[in-house]
Amino acid sequence: MIRNSGLTFESAASEGAILTVPNGCRKQDLRMIAEFRQYMTAHLESWYKFANVKMGLETHNGDLRLVIGCHKAPSWGMGLRE
Repeated sequence: MIRNSGLTFESAASEGAILTVPNGCRKQDLRMIAEFRQYMTAHLESWYKFANVKMGLETHNGDLRLVIGCHKAPSWGMGLRE
């Protein structure tokens, strides 16, 4: 059982996670997605080269992502059950 700011959560599951946003949040999305997609397509090969060679990662086709939106919140709470 997790108690936070008057909120109570219960679970019978052996594992899980809860994220609360008690004061709400606002969504922010990229507007010119087509232009970023063109830019990404033109530079994707060099991004994979940077990730694999310079950073020493083992990325494969489809591993890199372009984040085009997010949610912003002034406060949040998290609970885990392992």
